[in-house]
Amino acid sequence: MNERITQAVFKSVLARPALDVPGLVHLTWRAPTLAEGWAVQIYVDDALYDVVTEASLSETWLTVDAFRGHRVELLAVADDVWRPRCEALEAWRPRVIDAVASSLMRDETLPVDARVRVTIDGVSHDAGLLWSGDAGRNGFGALFGIGGFGFDDATGPGLGGGPLGHGPLGSDGLPFRFVRRDVSPGSHTVAVTATDAVGRVITESLNLGTIEVDPIPAPPAAFTIDPDFTLRWSL
Repeated sequence: MNERITQAVFKSVLARPALDVPGLVHLTWRAPTLAEGWAVQIYVDDALYDVVTEASLSETWLTVDAFRGHRVELLAVADDVWRPRCEALEAWRPRVIDAVASSLMRDETLPVDARVRVTIDGVSHDAGLLWSGDAGRNGFGALFGIGGFGFDDATGPGLGGGPLGHGPLGSDGLPFRFVRRDVSPGSHTVAVTATDAVGRVITESLNLGTIEVDPIPAPPAAFTIDPDFTLRWSL
């Protein structure tokens, strides 16, 4: 295993829903050649969900929306284990896109109560606060010298307090993300802008181009397991 990123080590992956807890899923895998010092990244719908840093472990729990299907993929990495590497996922070829999704670096010059508005095919949608309750404004590079080093009195991580190197200095690579899954298959034009707290537009519209959404087949039905553990289903 010479690569520093690979999916080849995984011989099997099994996701089993908990019977009494909707949305709780027990995920197990077999990776007998995974060496010590490697970690397993878990991706749900192309987004990094969690990281298992002990190579000897082969299970974790997921909490997902129980009312729709999900794509789960694993990726073994040896360096910078918390950095997403969606481009390295190869279990689904060609890649399946079932939503309009994007991520944007937050503009520190905007007011703290700024909101993001996403326009899809001319229809505007409120995507929420640019800085939600779990995303503070950045420190170093924003209010350097006003507070403690690494935080700088800005209620959010800065140099030394966040994932340094994932984005511009002082931003630390913590983007705003939005996803809309209630879209039909086909081509969709997407643009974003920012508004103030009362809905007035305060930035120019940023055109994200066209996103192609793939048609998703219906899930299998009549799923059964025989006494000899043979799986049967119909499409």
